Amino acid sequence: MSEGTVLRKIKVSDKGQISIPVEMRKELGIQKGDELLLLNNRGRLIIEKPGRVIKLLEDDLSDLMIISETSMRKLWSPRSEDVWNRYLEE
Repeated sequence: MSEGTVLRKIKVSDKGQISIPVEMRKELGIQKGDELLLLNNRGRLIIEKPGRVIKLLEDDLSDLMIISETSMRKLWSPRSEDVWNRYLEE
């Protein structure tokens, strides 16, 4: 496990519910009524705050956009082409 990783053993109730230990909730800033995302990532259960997932996606997508725009510049040269100009206007 990486440094800073905390492992806790919890039980699933009859209704499929779990409890996040109080010390973890405090450390992560999770409060009553907060919404969390539950992800199944190749058999690994991940619980995340929506804002964190959005930030991760934005970071991943920004790299993808840079690569896409670089590829488009190579494909649609010269820039005077109508398709390139319409893309840059958006």
